[in-house]
Amino acid sequence: MTRTRTLAGRHDLAESLREMAALLQAQGDNPFRVGAYRRAAASVARGALPLHEVFARGGLAAFDAMPGIGPHI
Repeated sequence: MTRTRTLAGRHDLAESLREMAALLQAQGDNPFRVGAYRRAAASVARGALPLHEVFARGGLAAFDAMPGIGPHI
């Protein structure tokens, strides 16, 4: 996987999480849930490892362990 593709994947995932937060907010969802999606987006955007490496090292559990992610995101 090229570096550009990896960065695009991280950017795309972070953008999707931000869009989910905006949708939840527009629907009047719990502000804590909205904030959780925003924190998850920020965590994905600033992650040190490419997402494919995170997954290769620990599968879905490794994503759950990322700051701001957890099993419910």
